Amino acid sequence: MDRDFWLDRWSTGRTGFHRDDVHPDLIAHADWLLPSPGQRVWVPLCGRSRDLAWLAEAGHRAVGVELASSAVRGVFDDWGRAPQVTSRGELEVYEADGVEIWCGDFFALPDGLRFDGVWDRAALVALPPERRRAYVERIRRMAAGGRLLLNVVDYDPTVMTGPPFPVTPADVEALYGADRVDAQGHYDLIEAEPRWRERGHRWFRVGVYRVQL
Repeated sequence: MDRDFWLDRWSTGRTGFHRDDVHPDLIAHADWLLPSPGQRVWVPLCGRSRDLAWLAEAGHRAVGVELASSAVRGVFDDWGRAPQVTSRGELEVYEADGVEIWCGDFFALPDGLRFDGVWDRAALVALPPERRRAYVERIRRMAAGGRLLLNVVDYDPTVMTGPPFPVTPADVEALYGADRVDAQGHYDLIEAEPRWRERGHRWFRVGVYRVQL
């Protein structure tokens, strides 16, 4: 993960990965991901996602981590909340009404954090293949025994280099274990988001997975 790359994307507004609404895959699978009220759900590389506020309003504790402070502030601005900000080691923590976002490097998070569930939408695909194993090891350690809802993309890698980087079903099974992965299906974004066709793709699929950690 290149710090300067992502900070530049946010500072220049090149954030095509951002959604202005709550992700429909999260809505569809939230009851599976968080079967009990009041759970702690981790949203790694959360950006300016509206998903955290939605999770908090559903009665959970939504904890994000994001490199760009402008994106973190944007989460609370969009939600109409004024967060308290504290420094914890290398990171700053923004908190308000059930949402907590650690601003800084994902790999600088303290090991003592623990979660009941993880919503990974566009986090794994933001990492080059050589960084995936270390990322997954942290996910599995900090949410051991919990559930992961995973949203990734797959495409012909000869068309472009990421990010987002393509993640195949075989990649997911190799990272998390085939016996722990339940594929929920794929859908193609090529018609809904013409930018991918304009970049030369014939198909650009989203894969949704339920994973037991």
